[in-house]
Amino acid sequence: MPNLVLMLALAPAFQEKPYLHEQPRFELVLPSEAWQPLDQSSAGVLVVVFTPVKDMSTRCSVLRFPGPLLPAGVETREQQVQEAAGRFYQRVVLEPGTLAGREARRWEYKIGDGTTIEWAFQDEDKGWVFFQLAAPAAIWGDPDERAPLERLPASFVWSGGADAAPASIDLSTPQTIRGLRALAAPEERPFEVTRHRIEALIEPEEHSFLLWDRIEVRARTADLREIELHTTLIEIETVTADQPLEWRIEKAPAADGLVVTLTKPLALGESVQLDVHAGCADFFQGTDQQLLSEIGVVGQVRPGSSWSSHVLWYPIDPTNDAEVDITLDVPAPLVALTGGKLVERVEADERVRYRYVEEQRRPRALPFGFAVGAYLSAEVVRASGLNLRVYGFPGEEKRVAQRIEVLTECADAFERALGPLPWSEVRFVHVKPTRKETGVSLPGLILVSDFYFPDLDGVDASSGNLSDPTVLGLLVVADEFSHQWNFYSAGFPNELAEGISTYTNALFLEVRHGAAAYNGTIRTCRDAWIGGAGAVTEFAISHPNVYSNARYRPVVFCKTPLVLDALRRRLGDQRFFDGFRRAFALRDPSVDGFERLERGFEAAAGEELGSFFEQWFFRAGFPTLRSSFEARDDGVTVTLRQTQGGEPYELDVEVELECADGSRHVMPVALKAAQQTFAWPLPARPVAVRLGPEGRLPARVEGP
Repeated sequence: MPNLVLMLALAPAFQEKPYLHEQPRFELVLPSEAWQPLDQSSAGVLVVVFTPVKDMSTRCSVLRFPGPLLPAGVETREQQVQEAAGRFYQRVVLEPGTLAGREARRWEYKIGDGTTIEWAFQDEDKGWVFFQLAAPAAIWGDPDERAPLERLPASFVWSGGADAAPASIDLSTPQTIRGLRALAAPEERPFEVTRHRIEALIEPEEHSFLLWDRIEVRARTADLREIELHTTLIEIETVTADQPLEWRIEKAPAADGLVVTLTKPLALGESVQLDVHAGCADFFQGTDQQLLSEIGVVGQVRPGSSWSSHVLWYPIDPTNDAEVDITLDVPAPLVALTGGKLVERVEADERVRYRYVEEQRRPRALPFGFAVGAYLSAEVVRASGLNLRVYGFPGEEKRVAQRIEVLTECADAFERALGPLPWSEVRFVHVKPTRKETGVSLPGLILVSDFYFPDLDGVDASSGNLSDPTVLGLLVVADEFSHQWNFYSAGFPNELAEGISTYTNALFLEVRHGAAAYNGTIRTCRDAWIGGAGAVTEFAISHPNVYSNARYRPVVFCKTPLVLDALRRRLGDQRFFDGFRRAFALRDPSVDGFERLERGFEAAAGEELGSFFEQWFFRAGFPTLRSSFEARDDGVTVTLRQTQGGEPYELDVEVELECADGSRHVMPVALKAAQQTFAWPLPARPVAVRLGPEGRLPARVEGP
C-alpha cells in the first residue's frame, strides 16, 4: 500500500501535458508538468524552448526563421551553429526525414557532451521551421530517459501558415513567468566558497597576468567529493590542497569549468583550502555580443590602461558571495585599484603591492574587477562615512574634480531615497579599452571609458532628455553609481536593477535641476517604451525572455521608471521613499528581487500592492486609453475606455478639463474597469479633455 500511495502522489508530476501556441499556431504534448515553455522570439524569428531543467541541457525547441535569413536552409543554419560552437561542433548526419506529416531534413550533431537532433521543413510562406531535441549523452543513453524525448516529434503539429510572425505582446501569465524565474534560479550548491585570498602579478608592458588564489570551500552537504568553479581567459596551471586531489578543465563556449575531485570527501560543515595557480600570457577578452553593442572589450592588460570587468580572472562559484582579500602587484609608479578597503600599500624593488579587503558576504552578479594605470585622484568623505574617490590620467584633474561634484550630488539623492551603502568606499575610474567603449559598475568599483569621461563644463541636463548625447557623460556617473545600491547592496536582478538606475537618474536630476527635469526624464522613458512598441514581441520586465530582442532596452530601462513614478504619485513622497529604503534593506538572496521590492513598499504603505506589481512587472504591454465627454448644464460627464487586449489595468489617471472661460480643472480618478464614466460640476462649458499627468501616464492615449 505505501508504494501505491507513493505512485499516486507522484503521478501528476509525470502526466503528459498538451501545449498550444496561438501565434504562430503549433501543438505538441509535453512529457510532464515539469517541462516549462520559454519564449525567446525576437525580430520576426520564433524561438520557443521547452525544458524540465534549469540549465536547459535537456530541451525541445520550436523555431521558425523567415526564408531570407536562411538562404540555403539547413546548410545556412548549420554554418551558424558551427561558427557559434567552434571546435566543439561535430556533425553526425544530415539526411531526409519526416516531421508533422511533412517531408523534412533530419540533422543530428554534437556539441561537447550533448547531442542535438533537428528536423526542418519549409512552411507555406517559405519560412524554415525547425523542431529540435537536445540532451546530454547520459539522457540519450538511458532508455527510460530517452523515451519521453522520442515521443515529442510524433506529437508535433504545425499550422502556422500566414500568421507565422510572433505576436507583438507576450501573453504569459504571472504564474507562468514566476515558474520560469524559478526554473532559471541557480540551484542550491553542495558547497560554498567562503573566502578568496588572491595575489595577482600584472605586467602591462608584457600584456601578461599571473594569479595565485587560495580558495576556502565549505561543504553544505555530507560526503562532498566534487567542487566545480568557473573561469574565463586564464589558464589553470596547478591546483593543490592539504589532501590528495584530482582536477580537470571542462572547456565550454561561455566559461570553462574547473572541476576538483577530492580523494577524502568533506563532511557537512568541513572546509578545504584550494591553492590555484593560473596565468595568461596575453590578457585580453573582447566580445561581439549585441545586447549592449557599444561594448567591445571586457578585460585587457595593456600599456597605458589595464582593467577587467566581466572576466572571471579568479575561479568563482555561481553565487560569487565570498569574502575577498586581493593583492595587486604592479610596476611602480602605477596605481592598482579594485573593490574593498585598501589596507596596505608596499613599494619595493620598482614594484608596488596594493592589498584590498572586503569582508562582507553578499551575492555579486559580476566578479571583482581591477584597473591599473598612472592615475591621479581626488576624494570626498561624506557625513555618512562613504568615501568617494575618482581616478583619471595626468591632465584630467578638471574632469576628476567634476565627477567628485556629481558623485556628491548623486549621493545626496541616493542616500535619501535608498539608504546608506553597507560598505565605505566606491572608486570611479577612467579606463581606455583598445576598441569601442565601456561603462560598468562592479563591487566597489566603477569603470568608464573616454566617451563617458568628457569635460562636463556647460552640460545642461535640465530638460531630462536621456537621449541627448551631450548629457551622457553626466548621467553615466549617476547610472553606474546607483548600481552600487540596487545591483550589489540590494542584489536586485539585472532586469529590475537597470530600470531602477534609470529612475535614480531622474532623482539625481531632480536634486540638480528641480521637478521639471525629473518630469522630463519620466517623459523620455515613456516615449522610448510606448513609442517604439509593436515591431517585435514585448515581454514582461520579469520574464526571462526580456533579454531576447530589441525591446530589451525600452522595457527594462524605461518601463520601470514609469511604474515607480506612478507608485510615487499613489503613495506620496514620505511613504514612497520609506518603501524604497525598506526594499533596499531586504537583502535575502533567496527571495526574488521583485518580491522584495513589493514587500518593502507594502510595509511602508500599510496596504496590499500585489495587483499593482503584478500588472506592471509580470505582464507585458501597457494600457491603451480613449476618452470622450458630454457637456451638461451643471458640468461634464467623461467616459474612459481601456481598449488594449486582456484584463483591464488598475490605473491612476488625472483627467484635465479645459473650460470655455479658460479655467482648467484636474480630477484624479482610479480606473479599474474596461469602461468607467465620471461626472463633475464645472463653472463653464467644457471644451477639451486631456489625460495625464502629461507625458508621465504609463499608457498610450488615443483619440476619442
